[in-house]
Amino acid sequence: MGFVSLIDSNGNNRKYISKEWESVQGLAWSPVADEVWFTSTKVGNDRFLNAVTSSGVERLLAREPGTLTLQDVARDGRVLLTRDVARVGMVGMGPTATKETDLSWLDWSAPTDLSLDGKTLLFLESGEGGGENYSAYIRNTDGSPAVRLGDGAAYALSPDQKWVIACRIHSPLESTLLPTGAGESRKLTHGGVELVRAHWLPDNKRFVFLGHEKDRGLRLWVQNLEDGNPTAISPEGIQATQWVISPDGKMVAAVQSDRKGYLLAIDGGNPQAISGFPAGYVPVGWSNDGQSIWVYNPGDLPAKVYRLNLATGQNNSGKHLCLQMRRALLTWAQFSLHRTANRTSTSTAERFPTCSWSRASSRRHRESSF
Repeated sequence: MGFVSLIDSNGNNRKYISKEWESVQGLAWSPVADEVWFTSTKVGNDRFLNAVTSSGVERLLAREPGTLTLQDVARDGRVLLTRDVARVGMVGMGPTATKETDLSWLDWSAPTDLSLDGKTLLFLESGEGGGENYSAYIRNTDGSPAVRLGDGAAYALSPDQKWVIACRIHSPLESTLLPTGAGESRKLTHGGVELVRAHWLPDNKRFVFLGHEKDRGLRLWVQNLEDGNPTAISPEGIQATQWVISPDGKMVAAVQSDRKGYLLAIDGGNPQAISGFPAGYVPVGWSNDGQSIWVYNPGDLPAKVYRLNLATGQNNSGKHLCLQMRRALLTWAQFSLHRTANRTSTSTAERFPTCSWSRASSRRHRESSF
């Protein structure tokens, strides 16, 4: 999500001149510098070419199939565009499976949680199929059809699999409890803290979430479902886009701003550095006995997961989690790992770019492989 804005040459006096867009990338002045040209979309990922004046008047320049990204504008009015055929999908392996299965549902499937028995996968759809407000889904890892639970980005499946924490994606951010079966949704309040991502504690009554107060940095909080008053358990500046909770619900393993791993007590206290934690890695699970955590490097393909002993700081040789989807440019987007490391769900992003010159007035273009 983003806006088009203007700033002065010193980087000050920011002025927002466009409305908010779901996806906005690529930016250049028009040939006579009376407009800013950019590529954006309100829903999904299929961006199109737009223009906006310094006073905020917007107009459509060109709409073509695919995801357009503006690269440059020539003085004669031609624009250099890349067209991406992008897709995010899921690959997983359930408790009885012997090989990975494509669990993708619509066009932008991203897993966010996995049940303790490895049979139920929580995921969100944030592309064209998910709609402007995104959609929360669950499905069995055996490949049976998915069930839509409601609007919002799905973050956490309760241990008893009865509730899902989801969050609306537009400001103000509001979180909701969505039932996985019969029942009505419930709004959650967090005492003025905006929830960004969440995980349940084993008691089904509390959850840990990443969030921030107004004009403050991100930190981890713990909250009881009933009172709506969260308690901070980490300092500000945490980089815990992915963190994991111990089997007994007493500790959280997370990464802080120094890119190192720490243990944070649910009941409070100073963070404890994790011995032997490799910088740049992220935790993705705990072992059943609570003595080790599973970690991996998000940049490694295929993923190689290590078991890190919390007492000794030693890790094993690593376990490869291979992908069936290996086309074009591929990156990891999200990773869910069962405590045995035998059940997984992984999000993959694929991008197929082409390059084209277009003239905004006539929309004629010639396209070639990029």
